[in-house]
Parts: sequence; structure tokens; C-alpha cells
Amino acid sequence: MLKYFSGQKEKIALFLKEFLEKQKDTLGEVNVFGADICTRLYDFSTSGKMLRGGLVCLGYDIFTERTDLNGNPASGGDEVIRIGGAVELMQSALLIHDDIMDRDTLRRGAPTIHRQYTDFLIRGGELSGGRNARHNAAVHTGEAMGICAGDIAFFLAFSILSSLELKKQVHKRILKLFSREITLVGVAQMEDVFLSQSKKAGTEKAILNLYRYKTGRYTFSMPLVAGALVSGCNEEEAGLLDQLGEKLGVIFQIKDDELGLFGNEDEAGKPIGSDIREGKKTIIYYLLTDTAGRDELKKFKTVYGNPNILDSDVDYVKNLAIALKIPEKINSIINGYVEDIDRKLEQLDATAHLSGTEHYRILKDLIAYNLDRKK
Repeated sequence: MLKYFSGQKEKIALFLKEFLEKQKDTLGEVNVFGADICTRLYDFSTSGKMLRGGLVCLGYDIFTERTDLNGNPASGGDEVIRIGGAVELMQSALLIHDDIMDRDTLRRGAPTIHRQYTDFLIRGGELSGGRNARHNAAVHTGEAMGICAGDIAFFLAFSILSSLELKKQVHKRILKLFSREITLVGVAQMEDVFLSQSKKAGTEKAILNLYRYKTGRYTFSMPLVAGALVSGCNEEEAGLLDQLGEKLGVIFQIKDDELGLFGNEDEAGKPIGSDIREGKKTIIYYLLTDTAGRDELKKFKTVYGNPNILDSDVDYVKNLAIALKIPEKINSIINGYVEDIDRKLEQLDATAHLSGTEHYRILKDLIAYNLDRKK
């Protein structure tokens, strides 16, 4: 499985390099930042596992492998790589904006895009005013430039999608799919930002629904279905893959929450405890507030949402979660999703006759990997 996704990452990264190099000619005509952002977007987009782009390829390969066995080879392989590149640019755009909203300065062990621009402005010495004024101006301007960078990444992604050479109906469906899912991410993100500052704790159902739309669907359902549509799969098959991907995506976000508290910085790629400092209403937050006693809750609420807490405060939350058996409660929630995924896999196999094919096995391996991932 890891070899498969590594191979797809290599292909998609090569496409993005060629695509963004061409964009430098056009964007560079505007100013120096045009070519600069192309370089930064390439480095940023290819610094991760590029899982979402690889899932476009997997969604395609699952069904074309079956088609090939029937003697009717499918077309569209090159276009799938291009779609994968568009997905990765969208992922970069979302992460760039997310880092600004969450005030994160570290992503995948390196400075976030807006922090890169802030550092650039500080080093340049071109800002006026006193030391504090220059620093504040650099931070604000770096964030503003980061917002622009995210916007550029979105529109470059849709530029790729608009130029795909596919059957008209398939092309139309893919454009609608991406527009819908990324819009839903935006709406879910608004709720996430609101809850971080709100006194409301949210319910378990509401938090899991937030995960469904903020992360689950665009991380797994959208790329898997996009690739499957290019392969020529039918509506029932696409629907089952969509539902399976959504549940897998919710698990992915829950595991992210776990890593953000119980992992380490090298594994998580961001500071441990950042969710606590930002006051994120995660499933861990809900389970803690639902389980803790009055005295525990009183202390917990002085820590959660305080950006100035110490590492010892993060350790306090971690130890409290362990004492209240929060990891076991999380596993119980995850197991419910795993049961749903197993049912969808059986239905997909019964409908599409995928059992025994290489890429169907990779899909099952991916599900197992997601349950045990460390980063």
C-alpha cells in the first residue's frame, strides 16, 4: 500500500512541478511574488504524503482493474494524475488558511506559509516604525499574503479541473463534486472557528458531523469518487465508495485529535496541545467535559482555550484524559465506524465484484493503516 501511494505521489509531484513552472511565466509578469508563490506552493504541496491525490488514482484503479479483466481497457489515466494535482493544491489552500485561523506557525515540521512571509518581511527590514510596530506589521502582512496564497492555490486547482479532457457528463460531474465538497468544508470550518470561541461544548453528534464535512468527505470521499467517475463506474458503485470514504474520513480526523494530544511533535507535524491552546471543541474535549467531575472540570476549563498554557498544562490534560479512560471511549466510537465501513466494503464487493483485485486489497490495507497511523 505504501509503495502504491509513494508511486502516485511521485507522478502527481512531477505534474505539479511542470504545471507550476508554466504558471511562473504568467504570474511572474505581475510581480516577483507571482513566481515566488509557485515555488512555495510546490514545496508546500509535495512536503506531505499527498494521500488525497493518491486516492484519486486509487478510486480510478479499483474499477479500471476490474474493467481490464473484462477485456475493456479504460482511458483517462493521465487526467487522473491531473485531478490528483488539483486535489493537492486544494489541500494546500485549505491548510494555508487553516494555519492562519488557528494561529499555527508550524506545519509538517516546517514554518507555515504565512509564517514564511512574516519571516521574509522581518528579514527584509523594509517595514517602517519602531520594533514592535514593525513586528506587528510583519505578522499582519504575512497573514494577509498567506490568505492570498491560499486563494491562488484554489484557483490554480480549478484551472486544472476546467481543462480536463473527459467526456462532457463526467467532466461536469467532477466540477460539481469539487465545488460542492469544498464549499461544505468552508461552512464546516465556520462552525469550527465559532465553537473555538464559544461557551457551547457541542454534542457528540454535532462534533462528528463537523468532522464529516470539514475533513471526512473532502479527504476520502471526494478524491475516491472523482477517480471512480473517470473510470466509468456506475451510480451505485460511486455512492458506496462515497459513503465508505466519508466514514473513513471521520476516523482520520478522530485519529488526528488523538495524535494532537497523545502523539509527539515529530509525528504530528505540529506542536502537541495546539488544540487545547486554541480551544478546539474536539471529540476529546466533549468526552472530557462529559465525564469529568466538578473539581476536575473547574481546573480543566482554566487550561482549555488558554494560548499561554505551559507544556505541564498539556500534560495535565493528557493525564486527565487517560485517568477518565477517554482513549477507550474514542476506540468505542471508532469501532462503530469500522463496522459501517466493513458493511460498505461487502456491499461494494457484491455490487462491483472487486474481491481479489490488487487495488481493492490496497483499499482494505488503507483502512487498516488509518486505524493504526502514528502521523
